[in-house]
Amino acid sequence: MITLETIFNMLAQGELSNTTIGNTGVIEEADYAKILGHVNLALHTLSQRFILKTKEITLQQHADVSRYYIRSEHAGDTSELDDYTYLLYDEDMPLEDDLVKILSAYDSLGDELTLNDKYADEPIICVEPDVISMTPCDPVEQIVLVYQASYDKLIYTADLDPSKIQLDIPYFLITPILYFVANRVFSGITSSIAEGTTTPGMTYAAKYEVACRELQRDNLIPDVQDTGQQFSNNGWV
Repeated sequence: MITLETIFNMLAQGELSNTTIGNTGVIEEADYAKILGHVNLALHTLSQRFILKTKEITLQQHADVSRYYIRSEHAGDTSELDDYTYLLYDEDMPLEDDLVKILSAYDSLGDELTLNDKYADEPIICVEPDVISMTPCDPVEQIVLVYQASYDKLIYTADLDPSKIQLDIPYFLITPILYFVANRVFSGITSSIAEGTTTPGMTYAAKYEVACRELQRDNLIPDVQDTGQQFSNNGWV
């Protein structure tokens, strides 16, 4: 199990061991908020680059609507559906405005629909990451959209216990997270350097990029696979 404490300890005993933040071998409580902010940004950035999490939302078509905004303000229960409220609210998976990219669409029978093909009979086009265009139809249908979601933000509290904060990530993501955080910390340290000198922040930025490219090269985070089931693969793909 990977916890926030795992990340903190690795930073303190590795990348940040020669800084005031990690020179005691642990991340002190006074630095929790700062390092947590960097970890949050690392997770968010990685979830934009890789498909770490997928979610689904059900859209109820409306006969007079051709453009749909996949945003929480348009979500409601079945009694509220109209030409403004067309996303079905799900208590188990509420829409949190965490959409990165729409990956696929399915009809009410579970058959996959063509996405982003303007030559299709009834094209579904992503005109923006969270906006789709569809040809109005009657009778209307329910469409299930599967989308890439950003990683949930870890919340700082005064009584934060890093050992109890579990990160739902595979182990091989730890390396780019460490490099990303180290880059952020060292980039915030001001010091005079000779022209042409490589700073620690620049070094860790390069290491982060290499680590991400290795993940892509090795296909360690695969694309979404259609299992033919009712979209139960929420979480890791």
